[in-house]
Amino acid sequence: MEELLNPFMNGCEVLPGALWLSALPTYDDYEAMQKLGIDCLVSIVANKETVRVPGGIRHVWRPWVETSDVPAKDILEVVESFGAKTFVHCQGGITRSPAIVIARLIYRSWRPLTAYEHVDWKRRHAKPVRPGYAASETGPHIHLGKAWSENLARFADLLRAERRQD
Repeated sequence: MEELLNPFMNGCEVLPGALWLSALPTYDDYEAMQKLGIDCLVSIVANKETVRVPGGIRHVWRPWVETSDVPAKDILEVVESFGAKTFVHCQGGITRSPAIVIARLIYRSWRPLTAYEHVDWKRRHAKPVRPGYAASETGPHIHLGKAWSENLARFADLLRAERRQD
């Protein structure tokens, strides 16, 4: 019965029937994606060649690592690209992909702390990074390797500000 509820070897269902979070997918995970009708695979890994994309699934890839300074507008671009059924992963499913999933939940009007707690509850061993911030000529950047001691509300504010600028 558990296999039907969570068909992914290294992942979890964050939003029923709509959003999954995982480490680098296994061969069995790719089969489960197709059976579930996943329409978007979001890969936050340095090497695109490590990801096998099943036919009929749109692939959104970003080569971000824990030390990346990512413009807030780029995070927003990724969370806006999600499909109706989206599978998000990084290498280990511990830091980067939980941060992107939290960003998606905030984008969908979840309160920042509620989004964090929901992802933490769904994926207990995850240590989602709380983004740090840096100003630059191209706008605010989110540092994917900062500790969660930073202010999560600031992250939500940055995403909302970028969204209003579009």
